[in-house]
Amino acid sequence: MKKILLALSLAIATAFSCFAATPDKYFKYDLCPLDILSKIGMKGDYVYITNFYEDKMDEDNITEVEIPKEIEGLSVIGACISGSRNITKISIPESVLYINASEYDFWNDDSLKLIEYTGTATKPLYFEGGRAVFIGSVPQKGRKVELQSLIVKNCGDKFEISKDWIFDKNYANEFKYDFPYYTTPLFINDDIKELSFEKGVTVVWNLSEDRGHPHIVKIEKIILPSTIKTIPCQAFKNLKKLTEVVFPKNVKIEYPNEGWNNEAFLYCRSLGLKAKQAIKASGYTGEF
Repeated sequence: MKKILLALSLAIATAFSCFAATPDKYFKYDLCPLDILSKIGMKGDYVYITNFYEDKMDEDNITEVEIPKEIEGLSVIGACISGSRNITKISIPESVLYINASEYDFWNDDSLKLIEYTGTATKPLYFEGGRAVFIGSVPQKGRKVELQSLIVKNCGDKFEISKDWIFDKNYANEFKYDFPYYTTPLFINDDIKELSFEKGVTVVWNLSEDRGHPHIVKIEKIILPSTIKTIPCQAFKNLKKLTEVVFPKNVKIEYPNEGWNNEAFLYCRSLGLKAKQAIKASGYTGEF
């Protein structure tokens, strides 16, 4: 009986540890800076995790990291995602509203397979410099995300752009383009072949390789929602494997020039005659 109780106790302890947040000792943290609080519209005292103690994590064989909701009695509101090459998963609780992913080498480090967003979050999520990174999952359905660019990894061969991912208009203003015609760059380092836009999206994002997106060449199919109104002038330029664009019925789309020629589908070499006819019927007058 004692052996059974001991085994049961160990099982319960193990199960609890699996769901427990990673201890504070593995994080470097401080009070959240005022500039970050201002960006996310918060006041008061909160914790901001500035880094991971990589050496400690490596020594203790930490491969899965769960950001704690609280540290020293204060809510954790922001985190700088970093870590060793041994980390395979990072869990981010709903208390975190600000993420700095700019210091992690997502391009060359293939060990991280998943960044998951846990809990029921209703407040918007912000990324440092607008550089959003989705690995293996995306934020909670219906959650607003403020961003300027997006990196997607390990999300399968079909991916949908949410209507709740909001492009930062200030970024467009910096470059003196009229929003929404200069839209969010999308960087995809993945095997995405089918890209769709959720109903509610009115302007597609610029995917043109001319705008520095060398990792989107596998896209073969694009599905547009019934709410689509505008396709920027270089939106899908140079997508050499694109064979099909699904348009909503009875919708005329605006193709603004933005000072260039209308080149939304220029150099899309795999488009067949029927696909080109469908694109022209939507209002496109440019070359292929």
